[in-house]
Amino acid sequence: PASTEGELHFPHLEALGYTEPPRSIRCIWEIRVNRERDVWLHFDKVKFTTRECQDGRLEVYLPSRPDHPFLSICGHNVSSKDMPPLTSLDLTPSIGTGFLPQPSVKIQFIGTTTPARAAFKIAWTELYHLPRNPDGTLMTSKLTEGGATSSPDGGGKEDEP
Repeated sequence: PASTEGELHFPHLEALGYTEPPRSIRCIWEIRVNRERDVWLHFDKVKFTTRECQDGRLEVYLPSRPDHPFLSICGHNVSSKDMPPLTSLDLTPSIGTGFLPQPSVKIQFIGTTTPARAAFKIAWTELYHLPRNPDGTLMTSKLTEGGATSSPDGGGKEDEP
């Protein structure tokens, strides 16, 4: 099921403690998002063994563009980890089958050197859509003096002492 927020941590040190670390690794996570919501990903404490993408890279795939990564982070561009929120349109596959799968983001880590030397934390938060005007600007409302308005039955105003 979808979760409104969470974190991924790599490596999961308990798992690495039970076995000899592999020479290469490929991990895929799927973050499911509630329909009609955007999601914000924050990459924190990203560390790779070298600057080479062959030694380790993080890739973010969107259902709207499943054939190539939306974002790829390696040792040489690890500082480019800030990204804008992903919209609900980005998270929805562009297929016309009538079946609408759960919106999601896939994150893949591929490492070919000692995986225990790579580390990262990815946090995500779902974002609600704010109402927009027809021109795309954020809809705002104006507070009027007095604040509360009365309903036909007289409710809505504070009672006077």
